[in-house]
Amino acid sequence: MVMSRCWCCQQPQKESIEHIFVTSPTTYKVWNLFMGAAGISVQLIQLKQIIRHWWYAHCCPKLKPLFQAVPAIITWELWKRRNAGKHGGSVSPNMVIHEINRTLHQLARVGYAWIPNIPLLWPDMIQYFEGYKPILITTRVTWQLPFHGWYKSNTDGASKGNPGPSSLGFCVRDDEGDVVYPRAVDLGVTTNVVAEAKAILQGLEYCVEHDLHPLILETDSLMMKKNDVYIKGSSREGSKLTRSQKGTISKPGLCFANPA
Repeated sequence: MVMSRCWCCQQPQKESIEHIFVTSPTTYKVWNLFMGAAGISVQLIQLKQIIRHWWYAHCCPKLKPLFQAVPAIITWELWKRRNAGKHGGSVSPNMVIHEINRTLHQLARVGYAWIPNIPLLWPDMIQYFEGYKPILITTRVTWQLPFHGWYKSNTDGASKGNPGPSSLGFCVRDDEGDVVYPRAVDLGVTTNVVAEAKAILQGLEYCVEHDLHPLILETDSLMMKKNDVYIKGSSREGSKLTRSQKGTISKPGLCFANPA
């Protein structure tokens, strides 16, 4: 009977999945190092049992995806070490640990790109995320009454999936803040840009048809504000709205702006 020789140990032993990934001396050292830092205690007998403990371990939300990735990263590095030994190379246990740390660090930087100074070593990374508190910056946004004798139309469009199921809405108020007319429309499948543009267009059309002017048109779409907007028949004075030097699209009796 011929048995496969283990390539990850100095002393020849029978090669098996459990030996390569669970019970060999190097594997034992690697698992205990990373599990000890994570507070996970499990007997190294079966690989699926180890994976289950990592997936369901109690940790802070930011560590959860890293915990779930650890078994795959460790087994991959152990497999690379085994293959290196089989083909004449050599990878030390410390190099395996270094590569696992490096991969986890890269994963954390990609997943949390906005968080600075993420530590390289796994124990330090756990401590860092457990004590991390985000810096919250809030900006107060309030709705402003239109000028005396003016109307204001607030518009919005949204798309789930972009493109996907979309809708628009607009609401016209007078200078006392009373609602003159609201509208919501299901647009079917389209993009958020189309939904935003149609919301602006329908809001303007309604105000023109009902002589609700002078008018302030307020939208949260930066694309609609940053680009030239052409709306035919949008006012009695003409068909083209042009951008002023301050960045608002203006016309006699019409002001186009983002909410402050």
